[in-house]
Amino acid sequence: MRQPLSLFVLPLVLVAVVTFAGCSSDDDTNDAQTTQVSAAQRAELDAEIAALKEKVRELELRIATDEGAKQALEGELDKAKAALKAAEAKLAANDYAGAVAELGAASKALADLQAAWDALPGSVTIEAKLAFGAADLQLDTPYELSTGKTFTFSEVRYWLTNVKLTVAGGAVFTVPNAYYLVEVMKQQNLSNGATGTHTLPANRRESIVIGGVPSGSYVGIEFAVGVDQVHNDNLALGGGELHVLKNMTSDNGWMWFTSYIFSKVRGSYAFGADDPLAVTWETGANENYRVIDKTFSAPVKVGAGVGTKVSLRADVKKLFTDLDAETTPTIKAAQAAERATLANNWATAFELVSATGQ
Repeated sequence: MRQPLSLFVLPLVLVAVVTFAGCSSDDDTNDAQTTQVSAAQRAELDAEIAALKEKVRELELRIATDEGAKQALEGELDKAKAALKAAEAKLAANDYAGAVAELGAASKALADLQAAWDALPGSVTIEAKLAFGAADLQLDTPYELSTGKTFTFSEVRYWLTNVKLTVAGGAVFTVPNAYYLVEVMKQQNLSNGATGTHTLPANRRESIVIGGVPSGSYVGIEFAVGVDQVHNDNLALGGGELHVLKNMTSDNGWMWFTSYIFSKVRGSYAFGADDPLAVTWETGANENYRVIDKTFSAPVKVGAGVGTKVSLRADVKKLFTDLDAETTPTIKAAQAAERATLANNWATAFELVSATGQ
């Protein structure tokens, strides 16, 4: 089967065909050949117009899904459509040279449109699934520890912050105001003196969508568990999702510390018929801030309509490394060594599952 010519090379080829077709000859054989070439040229032009129109329709459908893209690319889209319409008119009038010229303009307009689309910023979804071992984390479910005893979670929350995406070549895109609260929790009232006036609903939030990411090829991600010192030392600054009414601040038992709670784990520790032991583990001092860096197995594209996704998995079973809930049921401001261990465990809990862009 004959292979189609490239959309952007074909007009140049057809210019040569038109030149040949326009040459006069008294030879009947050459006249027949000229007629034959003209028919082939029309078929090629029709196919080229159809292919370009299909490409324009494809891009138009993509652009229509993004209001920002519609506004940014409306002029380029109209230019491509107008050039194709002009090419059809020239072909209908048997003006082959004119049709080829208009198709060249249409190909250029379409290439510009594609380039403008490719340059638009995209979004990245960060999925940060909470798990215990191989299973997704569930509240009110007993999980067996290495000690043979069980732990039942009633709440797991942490700040995922300061996200940076590494571009192939070494540049870094820092996500502005990147402060996100990841949580699996039940309904609760604030315990800061406003009990009954503000209720936090039960929630499971393990997915974050980041918009406005410059188009390009990315090779890694960096993020932190906790809040950087500048914001942690001044709760009035806010930023992103940081807020004192999240029940993740110092007035929930952090005594002299003025800070956010970086991570919170609550549950019960039990063995057999023993009465369960209430457990509260928290980090929140500046020295508990931990940065996690993950490299993708292959570069991932980001751009308009790509649908880039970075899947992480935080195994909270690793939080029990070198920590015994039975002997240390509470980790707060006074337990600096235990807080450091818990913060380190959070840093090692994260696994990069995949990074994809379609």
